[in-house]
Amino acid sequence: METVESNGQPVLLVLRALKLGDLMVAVPALRGLKRAFPEHRILYAAPAWVAEALDLVGGIQLLPTPGLEAPLALPPRNG
Repeated sequence: METVESNGQPVLLVLRALKLGDLMVAVPALRGLKRAFPEHRILYAAPAWVAEALDLVGGIQLLPTPGLEAPLALPPRNG
């Protein structure tokens, strides 16, 4: 399992990033977080294939989250 070292630096974790569109609409908020918390390291939890697009945003680190794209195996609901 991959770990993320903070080296004493505060960390902000951005969640709910499953597809490219989630990243695109989050860019203004990510930039706002960078301005509001310049001393923090910002981690963006998303599938690994988002890395290249995230690099274009700049200053945000990817936290790979394998398996998020797989549908949940839930039993059918009765009712």
